[in-house]
Amino acid sequence: MKNWALFLILTVFLTGCSSEEKTYVVTGSVTYKGTPVEKGSITFLADNASHGAAIIDGRYTCDATLGHKTVQITGAKRVKPGKKDDQSLVLYEDFIPEKYNLASELTTEIQGEGEQNFNLE
Repeated sequence: MKNWALFLILTVFLTGCSSEEKTYVVTGSVTYKGTPVEKGSITFLADNASHGAAIIDGRYTCDATLGHKTVQITGAKRVKPGKKDDQSLVLYEDFIPEKYNLASELTTEIQGEGEQNFNLE
């Protein structure tokens, strides 16, 4: 997916704090099949607010409001350009299954500052 990097940047910036409720610092790790997600994004979604952060080397730090959240996670891995592509291009594709991002089945409860780890299979 050639536009993945743009999607990641837009996801992180567009899902920043959208509420005036008090936020809490949530940190954690994200792995997929036992390996840390090197680059990606995590978004905590609720009816009244969404909060997002970049995942770098399997770790993230995000401000989030209290309560029940749906969690969306994306992850990018570098891929080689196709035969018809400019070979100097740096391309990434999303390798996290849809059930963890656009059609996420992940949920969590933010109860204050603390650790929220996600080990995806």
